[in-house]
Amino acid sequence: MRSAARSALVYGALALVGLSAGLAGCTPESRNTLPEKDRIAPDERLIGRWHATVDGADYVAEVTRADALTLNVALVETLPVGKRPVTRTGYRAGVYTVGSRTILAAQDVEPTPGNWRFAVMLFSGDDRVTLMFMDEHYVFMEVNRAAFPGTIRTNDPMFPDVVITASSTDLEAFIRSASEGRMFTVPFGPFERQP
Repeated sequence: MRSAARSALVYGALALVGLSAGLAGCTPESRNTLPEKDRIAPDERLIGRWHATVDGADYVAEVTRADALTLNVALVETLPVGKRPVTRTGYRAGVYTVGSRTILAAQDVEPTPGNWRFAVMLFSGDDRVTLMFMDEHYVFMEVNRAAFPGTIRTNDPMFPDVVITASSTDLEAFIRSASEGRMFTVPFGPFERQP
């Protein structure tokens, strides 16, 4: 399997924000989200029903507004017959600005509250968005060399599993310090708006 296709398969399991990092695959998790001072109202283009097909799996995300600053995301993942049953995941999400980046932060809320995952949103007009999730390899290297607070749950450089333990303020500084194109490199999507 090609590297890009393999990455899409591994990261396609994300439900996020993200959304998959959506959100269940190989992107780092964080115990904290970004600082409240960085939070902004979500882009209205996010509201609605979205669909993406990644490596044969179908993802449908229903994004609704919980309040002025919070989104509810219901993500359904359907794999081809015989592969795996339908998976439903719920997320609470917020949008933040850190430097020039607009970041979607999503937290699992169903079946139980979990950690946060982060993605930069790349819109193509109003009806198409790709989520670029935080790269676990990049974070793994920074945590491994003790340059950033985190816990390495799986010490395999090919398939690391990292939980960021930094404070919200330190997380913001870490994201701000990374050059464009280094930290948010894991694509999920594109998602296209559905009627």
